[in-house]
Amino acid sequence: MRHSHLLVPVIAAALVLGGCGEERLSKPAYEQRVRETYADVHRALRATDVNSTTLLAERVAAAQASLRRAADRLDDTDPPRDVESENDELVTALRAYADDLDELKLAVGRGDLEEIESFSTHSRKNRAIAQIAAAAEDLKEKRYNVEAFAKE
Repeated sequence: MRHSHLLVPVIAAALVLGGCGEERLSKPAYEQRVRETYADVHRALRATDVNSTTLLAERVAAAQASLRRAADRLDDTDPPRDVESENDELVTALRAYADDLDELKLAVGRGDLEEIESFSTHSRKNRAIAQIAAAAEDLKEKRYNVEAFAKE
């Protein structure tokens, strides 16, 4: 019993390295997590469809916050092993798109309607959006039901 004090650091290290005792999500639980997470992002992005630059500035900031929360939520998720890389890709791409929206925010701040329109027009070619779509497609190929992500 004299060496029992050595077990505390070993157990603590095992918990940290093992994800603090959290278990991996099952496939259905992960699918649900992704769909719920994306629903919040989808609402925030849809809300940016406004005619007022004042309102657009607020909504873009809200969309960025939603994208970052979604990335954090998925980053904190312990997905099934077969989709770890896809989950990481989603996290990276969501954060990248949140950062990309800084360009739109700057255009809105300047009142540059041409740049705002250009950003919207070229958003389909955005690299982060393409990465989100690719990760969602990879999840679908592994038979994960993440239709909301894949359709956007």
